Amino acid sequence: IILITSYFVDRNQIKGVPVRGKKNQDLEICTFDYINAVEKAGGVPVVAPATLDMEAVSRMLDIADGILFSGGEDVHPKHFHEKITEDNLLIEER
Repeated sequence: IILITSYFVDRNQIKGVPVRGKKNQDLEICTFDYINAVEKAGGVPVVAPATLDMEAVSRMLDIADGILFSGGEDVHPKHFHEKITEDNLLIEER
């Protein structure tokens, strides 16, 4: 089992794209490229939700053989020695 991190998307940022779910409901996204890559390598992909619940994180890590950190626009640019731009949607916890 390979956990794949998802990333947060504010539903209001998605313009002109039909999205399922409740009105004003935010999303967590993982692209199929990551899922397909894990499958192609012989792994079982499991998309991990972004959560601050450390007990849930611990349980996910207990069953995982590895983690694929998918990135996302909500990862703070300081982790990559980049500058913050007005487009950045930042989630410090991530």
